[in-house]
Amino acid sequence: MEHGEPPVLWKSGSPRSMFMSLRPVQFRGVELPGGSLFKQASDGSFVFARITSYAFNQRKAMDIFGIQEYENQLAAEGHMEGVRQLVTQERT
Repeated sequence: MEHGEPPVLWKSGSPRSMFMSLRPVQFRGVELPGGSLFKQASDGSFVFARITSYAFNQRKAMDIFGIQEYENQLAAEGHMEGVRQLVTQERT
């Protein structure tokens, strides 16, 4: 990725770092959609791992990845809403 990188979501707790792009990115000359997953290689650089279901709308994700992935997306969205509510409560 290049200087001025788009926002990403980092995954912590893994032996190697991983992140998902939240917007489309140029990676080694290839345009990848938001929802692309990258992982850290043994030399410390990052490599493209795969496209996640977040790269597609919910209907298309269900068609491509199956109902389980769609349910995972819904659960993640519910979890994030719970986190937002907790943060809002702590601020008041």
